[in-house]
Amino acid sequence: MTNHFLFYTVERHGEVYKIWRRQKLKDEILVHVDSHADTARLPYSAQQYRDEPEQIRGSMVVAEFVWLGASEGMFSEVWWVASEIQLKKLSPAYFAAFEGNLKPYCRCQVTTLDGLPKLQVPVILDVDADFLGMQHLFTTAQVAVEALKKKLAPKLITFSRSENMLATKELKEEAKKFEEQLKLAFINGRDKEQ
Repeated sequence: MTNHFLFYTVERHGEVYKIWRRQKLKDEILVHVDSHADTARLPYSAQQYRDEPEQIRGSMVVAEFVWLGASEGMFSEVWWVASEIQLKKLSPAYFAAFEGNLKPYCRCQVTTLDGLPKLQVPVILDVDADFLGMQHLFTTAQVAVEALKKKLAPKLITFSRSENMLATKELKEEAKKFEEQLKLAFINGRDKEQ
């Protein structure tokens, strides 16, 4: 396994799309760990977005960037990992939209940390701190990182702090731990494999 490892932190989750574009991702496996699927469709095509980014960017919200990346061929497969508590809150229409928006471009799966299989190839790991919970803590950073470390070998990690989505001081502190523990877990793991 390569020792090259990239870790980017952003404040607003949609900013990771620009990182993915700079990295020239193509046919990758994305593991998207988040309370939200972020696969809403833009009222524009990916080509229009590339041709007229300034006009269109103003109408974007955070919820489209996974769809946009998939529609550009960045991903051959998307795994959306959410907490069991969060998944139970969502309507069947939400899951249908997730699948319907991605299926034309790539394979897609919804799962929990426990349900995520061990993926045997390097992946793009995209993590939003709100996975831990937005109002109440669903899981701890340590539990999440340990589960991800057992199942993934990311070559690129993007981490969104999403502080505006976290309602309590406890959640914000746990999000900081999440970011640091992710870095340490995967960087230390790479050092041991040399």
